[in-house]
Amino acid sequence: MEYNWKINRNNIKIECLNLFNYINNYMASNINHENKDTKCYIQIPFEFTKEYYKLKDIYDSIDKNIITSEGIIELGDCKFNNFIGDITKDIKWTWAINKESLEIFENFINPYKSIINKYFNNDFIIRGCSFITLFEKKVSDTDFHFDITSHYDIKSESNTLTLILPLYIEENMGNLEYKEDVTKIYKYSKNHMFVWDACKLEHRTQPYKLTKKKKRVLVSINFSSNQEWALTSVTNSLKCQGNLL
Repeated sequence: MEYNWKINRNNIKIECLNLFNYINNYMASNINHENKDTKCYIQIPFEFTKEYYKLKDIYDSIDKNIITSEGIIELGDCKFNNFIGDITKDIKWTWAINKESLEIFENFINPYKSIINKYFNNDFIIRGCSFITLFEKKVSDTDFHFDITSHYDIKSESNTLTLILPLYIEENMGNLEYKEDVTKIYKYSKNHMFVWDACKLEHRTQPYKLTKKKKRVLVSINFSSNQEWALTSVTNSLKCQGNLL
């Protein structure tokens, strides 16, 4: 988005108003969040940095193993655990399970942590990082769920977060359905990440049907605050999905 800096000297007030509206529209388009009293999620734009492409290259180097096998996958110093999930049929969770593999995710996401912390008004620590892969023609068996459930969670605070961004996705390839007053759809965008309170957003993979099998890949990062209950809840949940850390 670019602003036309050619000033109308005969009506400077109108030009100032136009600039003010431009700035407001630019901010709204780049960090898309609504009233924090009612919304437990935020969309954040990201850059295609060298750290992003490093993450993508790692996936490309192990994708055949992800699709065809289960268990430990090693690539150089990096180690992953490939696990079949149960919320969505045939979904694969590929977890970073050592320091070297975790650093690849952390190096990409670290520049955006201050935005996340500010929006959710807490200090968050990464507790798990994974690739999520579906390689199917049709996805229909998918359940609405909360990522984390705990009776310690309260409405006024966020202590557990899930972050998702698309690595490989095409049109009509299953977005994110979530529930507020009605069921809504968040449409994945290749240069945006979506972050939500893991205790408060009920969601699922949107069912979809293609003409042939194609690869759908998301990057997932899980956070918690230093609250003991939040750390325990996230750790236990991720273990059930194959995270060995």
